[in-house]
Amino acid sequence: MENIIKTDRDASLFIDLADKDYLAVRLLFGCGNCFYNLAAYHSQQCLEKYLKAFLVQKTSTYLKTHNLKELREMAEAHNSYFSKDEVKKALAEFDKYDQVTRYSAEATYDPNSQKNKCFEIKGVWSFGLGFGNIRTLDKLVYEIRSLMDFDKLKGRNNLKDIFKEEKNNSFIMCWKLPIPIKRVLTIENDYWGGRLDIKVEFVEVS
Repeated sequence: MENIIKTDRDASLFIDLADKDYLAVRLLFGCGNCFYNLAAYHSQQCLEKYLKAFLVQKTSTYLKTHNLKELREMAEAHNSYFSKDEVKKALAEFDKYDQVTRYSAEATYDPNSQKNKCFEIKGVWSFGLGFGNIRTLDKLVYEIRSLMDFDKLKGRNNLKDIFKEEKNNSFIMCWKLPIPIKRVLTIENDYWGGRLDIKVEFVEVS
């Protein structure tokens, strides 16, 4: 297939950027509903890159696509996790943000948009309704990363380093915001350290 790309690099090629996308989602989601479109964009992006990282580690190839369904179908040949109905459903939800978060009103695919005679709401805003999508993303990221063998990677396991507060990780060394990067990862996260007593006020669309 023309869109299967071979690489001699390891999965760190995609994991480092995927980790940054994931941390960006958790930070942006706490900033309020005017940033939900960016949170949705980086959600789709991080899942795309984690899936490509998984494929690179298993096959030294990846699929040149943004489509999570296509990546999942390629990945399920190497692990039955990707055949689970709940995983298919969850990834399909984030596939909805592939176009609208890139092209806004010019998107050709936006199944969550709502229209009437007076206005149109782009579907990306529905990302912020409740905590459903961020909870689902946390679960997918944790589980897909758990399928990776980080001992075989040239890069670091950034999220594990952040959780353990390893000072020599570049993510930690470069962090400048007042909120510690560990809190960005762990606040309201059932998969990295459970729920802490530190809370963030999330603004929801009414």
